Amino acid sequence: LVLNRAQPIGRGDLAAAIWGDDMPDAWDSALPVLVSRLRRSLQPLTTVDGPFVRGETSRYELLLPPESIVDFERARAAHVLLPGEEGAWIDGARRLLHSVRLHALEYTVQAELLRGHADTAEREAEQLLALDPLHEGSHRLLMEALAARGNGSGVWRALLDCRRLLAGEGLQPSPQTEELARRLAGG
Repeated sequence: LVLNRAQPIGRGDLAAAIWGDDMPDAWDSALPVLVSRLRRSLQPLTTVDGPFVRGETSRYELLLPPESIVDFERARAAHVLLPGEEGAWIDGARRLLHSVRLHALEYTVQAELLRGHADTAEREAEQLLALDPLHEGSHRLLMEALAARGNGSGVWRALLDCRRLLAGEGLQPSPQTEELARRLAGG
């Protein structure tokens, strides 16, 4: 709900985010119980502006007060900390922000894949690769997103890109990355 606060999320998508592959048969009746518990837990924090969960027949939406801070949104919007300034602590803070942004994108790609939103997962994985093109995990996430869209040739292109980028550094993809590409592309 927090990651999708700009728009309502469908009941099925919310259930998939909660239970994933272990979704119970009675998820449709269990979901309102969980949402009710969430509402109850938010009551001590609630003001006129929120936070509260608004539910409709087929979707839910989390409304947060305007001053709310969401780490993922902050990391996504972060570009450069103190541009033009230099110093050991600034460099360390920049590396930390970069790391937070990468982790947030990795989790977003994984969550979108679990929700069945392969297009969004692919866009996020491409952004992840743009930020850290030498990280093999980013290449694997892109391959998974492409495979989820049924794009086997895209999986092979992603593997070739991974090989090319790593070769430029005198490296090669791990056997796990190569095997994942073969499995996702169907051999």
